[in-house]
Amino acid sequence: MPVLYLCPDTDAVTMRGRMFAMLTGVTVDEADQAMARNPASVDEVLSRFNFVRWSFDTYVTTDHIAEACEAYAYGWGAWPALVVVDNVGNVADRGGGEDWNAWERTLSHLSDLAKTINAHVLALHHLTGEYDDGDKVPTLSALRGKVSKLPSLIMGVYTPYEGAMGFSVLKNRSGRASASGGVVYEMPCDFERMQLDGGCFTSAEVVDVPKVNYQEEGDIEWS
Repeated sequence: MPVLYLCPDTDAVTMRGRMFAMLTGVTVDEADQAMARNPASVDEVLSRFNFVRWSFDTYVTTDHIAEACEAYAYGWGAWPALVVVDNVGNVADRGGGEDWNAWERTLSHLSDLAKTINAHVLALHHLTGEYDDGDKVPTLSALRGKVSKLPSLIMGVYTPYEGAMGFSVLKNRSGRASASGGVVYEMPCDFERMQLDGGCFTSAEVVDVPKVNYQEEGDIEWS
C-alpha cells in the first residue's frame, strides 16, 4: 500500500539498516555492514519498496505533514493509505503551546487529516517515566499528557519477556479494549532482525516483488 513515513525522531541511515534487516532476515549489525560494503545491493532491495516514502526533516509541523501528503499524492497519483508520524512529541506546535496542549492540537490535526484523505494515520507517542523499562503492561493513564480523547485506537507496546512484543489495547472504538491493560496480545519478536511473528522476506522474495505505479489509479480529486 502507499505509505508516507514522517520520521523526525530517527535518521535515514538507521531506518535503512532496520528496513533492510526486516526485509532480508539479516541482523541489524549485518545490515550496517552490507550498507558499508555493498550499498548498491542494499539500494536494489529497498528500491522494491519505493512506495514507502520517507521524510527525515527534524523540524515538523502539522502544516508540513499536510504538505508532505499532498507532495506524495502529486508524485504517485494517490493519497497515502498509511501515514506514520514518529513521533507526536517531535511535531512542533506553531501555536506556541507546550506538552499536552500541543499534543492535543497535533492529534486534532492528524484526526482531520485521516478523514480528509481517507487514510490510516498512525502516531507514535511516549508513556510516562515508570514505563520506560518497557516490561510493564501499559494502561491508558500511562500515556504522556493523557491525550486519549481523539484517537480511535490506542495501543501500548511493551516487552512481556525476551523474544516477544506485547500490545495492550487501551482504547478501541470498534472492538475490545481495556483502559487498565486487561486486553493484551503477544507475538514473537526478533529485535535483532526487526521482525514480528518470526516471519520475514528472504532476499530472493524481495527481488521478485513487483514495483507498484500508483499513477495508474487516476487523477486526484481535490475538494
